[in-house]
Amino acid sequence: MIGPEKNALTPHEVEIDIEVVSAPLEAIAAALGPGGIAGARSAGRWAGLVEEARRLFRRHAAPRGLLAEISTDQFAALYQGDGHNAPETPLGEIFPRAAHLALFAATIGAGVHRALDELFAGHEFPLAILLDAAASEGADRAGEAVARHYREQLEARRIEAGESPGGRDAGVRDAGVRDTVVRDAGVRDAVARGGPGTPVPLACLRYSPGYCGWNISGQRALFAALKPERIGITLRPSMLMEPLKSVSGVVVGGRPEIHRFADRYPFCADCRTHGCRERIRKVLESGSGGRA
Repeated sequence: MIGPEKNALTPHEVEIDIEVVSAPLEAIAAALGPGGIAGARSAGRWAGLVEEARRLFRRHAAPRGLLAEISTDQFAALYQGDGHNAPETPLGEIFPRAAHLALFAATIGAGVHRALDELFAGHEFPLAILLDAAASEGADRAGEAVARHYREQLEARRIEAGESPGGRDAGVRDAGVRDTVVRDAGVRDAVARGGPGTPVPLACLRYSPGYCGWNISGQRALFAALKPERIGITLRPSMLMEPLKSVSGVVVGGRPEIHRFADRYPFCADCRTHGCRERIRKVLESGSGGRA
């Protein structure tokens, strides 16, 4: 895999446009959960508040991202953390099969949190709740923007090397197309058809401490290696990040099928949403997804 120097990571900042992290009304509604604003919205009460929340978000958000490639051996040591991970985890089985790994962090900045504090202090609770939902969705979109940037970066490297999209490490169904550049119309058509000779897409998916058996204490090792402080993210003793609307973890890139796992681990019983099912479905279909 493409990796950093043996003993040091080389983080670089990722530019994130405000348009990328600004959530539409439907996404804000979904973040509030079933029935969150549906009834009130039908009466027209929430339309203005949602737009005001979106306006405040765009005014105060300052999205930033950070990314650093890491070798398999380095991540294996980092993943052990404080030794509190579940005995068996999806990520523990997935990352050794990955072609590419990169630590990441992303945030929407502290400005939104200051706006939230002012709204709650002023007892403007409906608007504060909507802005909080927009901020949560925005933070997740910032993390996805960093993962998408990494995937595009990897694909660009493969094109420069004269390899197929997905690359040697990601695997191809027919070695005969390995040296074919993606700009070739025949390869693009083969990808669309999904027939013989189709390069396997490079699938990148995010995994974060606190999910799927990766203990939240893993944040300590991740922060020590990545140093997200350079983009304004710090770690509280509780392992929560400051600003709170921030995300961190590892982007795992490889064949789409490496991300497939059954939600039958003991800790899966404690998950209320099983959202990994939809994300895995998307990554298997398109080669890109969100956070597992």
